[in-house]
Amino acid sequence: MAHMSGFGGSVTVTAGPSTLVAAVQRWSVSQKTRNHEAYNMGQEWKETFVTASEWEATVECLIPVGITPATQLEVGQNIADLRLKFNATEYYEATGSGATGCFISGMSIDNPLDAPITAKMTITGKGALLPVTV
Repeated sequence: MAHMSGFGGSVTVTAGPSTLVAAVQRWSVSQKTRNHEAYNMGQEWKETFVTASEWEATVECLIPVGITPATQLEVGQNIADLRLKFNATEYYEATGSGATGCFISGMSIDNPLDAPITAKMTITGKGALLPVTV
């Protein structure tokens, strides 16, 4: 299992006809892998292949002004685009939906009177988070 964390990035959620882009403050990711073994008949050796299986991210983000998170963010929604920065010029990216995409699997919303609205989301995905250089 690999663990990564950082600051910054963006989460894009498509809710019906509207799109919500939230700025990420902090994030952490736990990624699981699977080992596959292949044996050759009559031989005493084996090959081991490692593949990325699934991952889970905890993302804390700022909700833009004018957005009502209770109606525009829901558990189970697909994430259209997820970018998690790990330095000034590089980030991890996950896009799409369905079997290779990611979705919101848990969420809590903090709506204080004297500060911006924040959402802490658990995002679950399948496949690899791909590093991208800007």
